[in-house]
Amino acid sequence: MNRRVLIQFPEFMFSRPFIATATIGAEIKFSLRTRDDDVARFWTSVALAELNKVFATIRAGPQPLTHKQLLGLSRAIHELYVEAFQDDDHGSNDVWIAH
Repeated sequence: MNRRVLIQFPEFMFSRPFIATATIGAEIKFSLRTRDDDVARFWTSVALAELNKVFATIRAGPQPLTHKQLLGLSRAIHELYVEAFQDDDHGSNDVWIAH
């Protein structure tokens, strides 16, 4: 309850892709941003599939990460640091290991 989720809707027919934010509660409400019935039906199926993945993940609880997954995440964090500080000194390897 009270968890926020992002649902990504792909381009479909002539409608542009978008991301909707919703809060999980007694009801989950968000706009499909269309009046076209075909697009609404497709995006409803997309939303249900995404929400079912979210609920399955919540039910499964925290899962341990593999070494490979940890390395991938650490690379993503490093890239964020490099992007944020660009030419600034990023510190020694010891500093990165401490992070």
